[in-house]
Amino acid sequence: MASKIIFIIGAGQRIGAATAKRFAADGYQVALASRSVEAGSRTPEGYYNIKLDVSKPAEIEAAFARLHRDVGVPNVVFFNASSATFKDDPLDLTLDEWQHDLNVNVLSQFVAIQQAVKGIDKLGGEKLTYLATGNKLNAGLVLPVMTSGGVGKSGLAHLLQAVARVHGPKGLARFYYVDERTPEGDAAFKNVDGEAHADYIAELVKQDQQGPVLSTFAKGVGYHKWE
Repeated sequence: MASKIIFIIGAGQRIGAATAKRFAADGYQVALASRSVEAGSRTPEGYYNIKLDVSKPAEIEAAFARLHRDVGVPNVVFFNASSATFKDDPLDLTLDEWQHDLNVNVLSQFVAIQQAVKGIDKLGGEKLTYLATGNKLNAGLVLPVMTSGGVGKSGLAHLLQAVARVHGPKGLARFYYVDERTPEGDAAFKNVDGEAHADYIAELVKQDQQGPVLSTFAKGVGYHKWE
């Protein structure tokens, strides 16, 4: 059986760090992608570092190539990076700000999904699970100050659902928009819980079949459909 590898793109201190720790404990090799690391180095925990600026979609393919060469082909890809430019008036956003946020939230995700799916034939029977950190901005929550982020998350949610409809029935891949909520169904935003994410993601990966792509959950509750 091929070794289990998780590739975490956007290795933050809460969700990314907790997910890396959880999957390492489950026997996975862990690779982290961030623009602030030294390429090819390893963390004290032994995680492999890949230098990547997710605002540049053209860098994604090379990051996967390096991962394949130095670690292997991932059967879990978790895209944890996101971006929003805060402006009280959406019309004050510049084209450069729009481009940056759409690159991170949609276009780099698109390339990462492409690369992840291309690796399925090399997984030795393991299924691919592709997950992306979401929030409630795709589900009718309109916050003008976060317009670029909301458009990006809505686009990402649509993209993952479309890809799941095409590739999910083949039985070789699953796709999830992971959206933490409060127990009441409100957006968690800055109150997201890293360990709750890690545990929930680990459970999604263990599932044999595709679950709801819009995977809304709350700490202590698990999956729940609020909308």
